Amino acid sequence: MADLDKRFALVRDGVHWYAAMISDRGGSGPSFRISQKGVSRDARGEAERITDIQTVARRVILEGKRMRCASEREPASSLDLKSKGVTGYILDADIARALGVPTTGR
Repeated sequence: MADLDKRFALVRDGVHWYAAMISDRGGSGPSFRISQKGVSRDARGEAERITDIQTVARRVILEGKRMRCASEREPASSLDLKSKGVTGYILDADIARALGVPTTGR
């Protein structure tokens, strides 16, 4: 199971989908996975691997990228702000301040 970072989540159908730290089977350390729809896929090993949640939030909110995320009851999936059912995001106040964005938004 992925480790969820509750400082950043996309809201999908009223459920929080938190940024997920994914571990590789090959033994490398866990990382957040960022991809771009139609260009790169985590399943093919093409996703960007990041360990900083602030960078993840920037890529998703300001650059329109996808992140691997999971709810507390569902397995990880790649979502972005334009994904079906996604109505916005919630973000830790310190990270939001550093990025110059609201703590909630679309």
